[in-house]
Amino acid sequence: MRAALWSLAVWCVHSLAVPGVFAQDSRIGLDLTVVSSTRVAVLAGLNDRLAVRPSLAFRLEDLDREVGPGGQRDRLTMTELGLGLDALIRLGAEGRVAPYTGLGGSLLPRWSEGQSAISWSVRGLGGVRAAVAERIAVYGEVMLRYLDIAYGLLVPAAGRDRILFLETAPLGVIVYLR
Repeated sequence: MRAALWSLAVWCVHSLAVPGVFAQDSRIGLDLTVVSSTRVAVLAGLNDRLAVRPSLAFRLEDLDREVGPGGQRDRLTMTELGLGLDALIRLGAEGRVAPYTGLGGSLLPRWSEGQSAISWSVRGLGGVRAAVAERIAVYGEVMLRYLDIAYGLLVPAAGRDRILFLETAPLGVIVYLR
């Protein structure tokens, strides 16, 4: 996992430092959105219709919950750190408002005190991106996501969940670097 994170970091830095690695008329932008965790991505146009969006997701959650019938409280701190990749296809002509569709996936390990899990997901998505300034755009997305979570990496056969759900990312911001 550590090697994968370092590879993504090196790719992101290289992509930002050497923008000519993509198609000549492409644009590269930093992408920030909050869905269930904070996601920072690099949006790289490969040509006038296709873009890829590798991402790094992070969430730190401190839960204070009631457990048992006696009203006992339990505190749990959970950390998630994951990688994702989306392929986005622009629909229609380029303009201030551009609808798009795409496919993507992610890998998201999570851990807390003595507990761990790893999840992977695949998603189909659709969205609309609108330019608000020369180097700034906002977007919203709707995703149909299949999520597979395997619990208990430290304890075998602790459980597994498989979930199909509709998810929205109502606001994302892209800052184009060139």
